[in-house]
Amino acid sequence: KKGKTNADGKYDLGWVKAEKVIVRINGADLPLGMFPRKDAITVRPAEGREQRIDFAVRYVTGIRGYVFVDSNKNNKLDPGEELIEGIRMCVEDKCHYTDLQGSFAISDLSPGEHDISLDLTSLPEGVFPNFPVRMKVLLSQGQEKKVYFPLQRR
Repeated sequence: KKGKTNADGKYDLGWVKAEKVIVRINGADLPLGMFPRKDAITVRPAEGREQRIDFAVRYVTGIRGYVFVDSNKNNKLDPGEELIEGIRMCVEDKCHYTDLQGSFAISDLSPGEHDISLDLTSLPEGVFPNFPVRMKVLLSQGQEKKVYFPLQRR
C-alpha cells in the first residue's frame, strides 16, 4: 500500500497492521535533482506506539527515468501506459532495477558524458525495445536528466 506526505512533509501509516514494514520513498515523486539517501527503511511496528521514520534527501548529479510499454508507439510516456518493474538499468558500473512504477534513479554521477543502458536479459517475456538500448547523457554538476525507455509487446 502507499502513503503520501502532507503539506508539512509528514505522513501517517497508522492503518498498517503487520509485524514488519518496509518504507520506501518513490524517487520519481521527488523534485528533479533530489534523491533519497536510503532506498528503504525496515520498521517493526509496536501497537499503540508512534514511531518516527525520517528520510533524508539530497541534491546530486544523476539520471532518472522510466521504462514503459509504449502502446501508441509515440516514444512518449502517456497516461495509462504500462510501467515495467524489474528492468536492470546501468550507467557504467552503477546498476539499479526499475520499481513498481517503472522508474529508476542512478545518482552520485560525476559531471560529463555517461552511457546509460537497459539490460536486455531483464526484459519480461513478450516485451522488446523499439529504440537503441544504450544512450549517451551529458550531465553538469548538480544536474539531473530524465530519460525514457519505451518498449513494445509482441
